[in-house]
Amino acid sequence: IFILDNSGSTGDDDGLYVPKLRPGDVNVEAQPCTRWEEIKRMAIDQAELNAQAQIPCKFFLLNPSQGSDWDDLKAGEDYCEINPLHGNLQEQVQAVKRMLDNSGPTGTTPLAECINAVGVHMEAEMESIIDEDQRAYLVLVTDGLPDGGMDEMVQEIRKLCAEYPLFVVVRLCTSEQDVVDYYNEVDEEVEFSLDVLCNLESEAREIQQVNPWLSYFPELHSIREGGTNLRLLDLLDERPFTGDEIAKFIQMIM
Repeated sequence: IFILDNSGSTGDDDGLYVPKLRPGDVNVEAQPCTRWEEIKRMAIDQAELNAQAQIPCKFFLLNPSQGSDWDDLKAGEDYCEINPLHGNLQEQVQAVKRMLDNSGPTGTTPLAECINAVGVHMEAEMESIIDEDQRAYLVLVTDGLPDGGMDEMVQEIRKLCAEYPLFVVVRLCTSEQDVVDYYNEVDEEVEFSLDVLCNLESEAREIQQVNPWLSYFPELHSIREGGTNLRLLDLLDERPFTGDEIAKFIQMIM
């Protein structure tokens, strides 16, 4: 489950994206863009990745389209899904692209309200996940502090995590240190599973400081962005790996 921040501040131009490697490329450099462009590219990459892997997922805009409300979200305008049981997957990816192209920076950052609405919207699917003994991932792709403060947002996440087997990822699309510090504080204080990520370049720099033996690459970053229960991936930027952990990690990605 991806919640995509389309608040007004995502129009700021301190975003970054890494172009995909083409045949013959040795390396690529991160390119500047708006935060919204970074969010769009990340979402499209995730839509394509999940379509290829045939993993169901949904993308929700943080601020619904004009004329919509949380009780009446419109498919194709306020959310899109990737589901191999619901038709042509490439057409579904194109629908995600159209939704993002038709949206843009506007409004505030009502994360708590949106998380609550998404929980209600996804209730039947989440019950199915429980019945099939599976796990879901909630990915908050955002650039700012939530309306109402930390407590309100954490309360909504905590409520979902108490009801469902849920892992939470916060994918930050900003370089503002107060925002980064805010979500790292959330990570330290909450009792549910949560990982905070920035863009590929920032993550690579952090990982280089503690695990310099690893050349961080886009595919690995995409896996972490979409959520994973592999503990080693969560620890990559937190502390040096032991010899045994390095061996397990290499075996895992080979």
